[in-house]
Amino acid sequence: MVKRKRWYTKLIGSLLVGICLSLFGGNLVQAKVVNEPKIILDLAHRDTENDKGATYKEWNERDIVNQITLKVGDKLVNKGFTVTYTRELDKPTSISNRINLANSSDYWLYLSIHANSNDSAKPGTGVEAFSNNEWSLSNNILNDLSEEFGLTKRNSPQATPFYNRKISNSTLLEIGFINNDFDRSIMLDYQDKIADIIANNIESDYNLKMQETNEGLANQETKTMKMYDGSEVPVKITYY
Repeated sequence: MVKRKRWYTKLIGSLLVGICLSLFGGNLVQAKVVNEPKIILDLAHRDTENDKGATYKEWNERDIVNQITLKVGDKLVNKGFTVTYTRELDKPTSISNRINLANSSDYWLYLSIHANSNDSAKPGTGVEAFSNNEWSLSNNILNDLSEEFGLTKRNSPQATPFYNRKISNSTLLEIGFINNDFDRSIMLDYQDKIADIIANNIESDYNLKMQETNEGLANQETKTMKMYDGSEVPVKITYY
């Protein structure tokens, strides 16, 4: 595909940078912004000591999804990611602490894995996601979970109404219904495969976005533009 010059889409912002440099001095520094492979994984629930999330008979959401989350973390570390957990496994932490951790940290993705439940006579089933700016990644994970296990895809990723709406680049996954025998059997018996699907999608999405970022940077150049007073300012132009 032939790349066309579409410099005007970046011109206004570049002009502002140039004008500021012209007014206040200094040289234009071509900084390469690198999104580092840093992930925050939420060990869901245990907001208080007794918080187990959804429960059904002898099973509870917290224990099941935390086991999967730890497996995801191990796989990401093996892929070269830096992983931070929102709490120690056996210690509670509040929702506000999780939000504060994320908003005071340098990370690429915040992920919280949950299990669903309902009170109706007919158990719900399927996977869904609630995202803040991570639509394609969330959708790919849902598609792969649905295809691999025959789980219903309950939604395309929706804008999250949950606490992660306060956390940029975040996704909350619901990977099945704990009160549905089929869903629960998947969450109990195929944890390693679930973790593989999630970790592999994170790696693929990260690599794709880094490739796009690097291609954008590689197609930038700096030119000068004359201002009304005859002075010249540097302007950064990106080719697409």
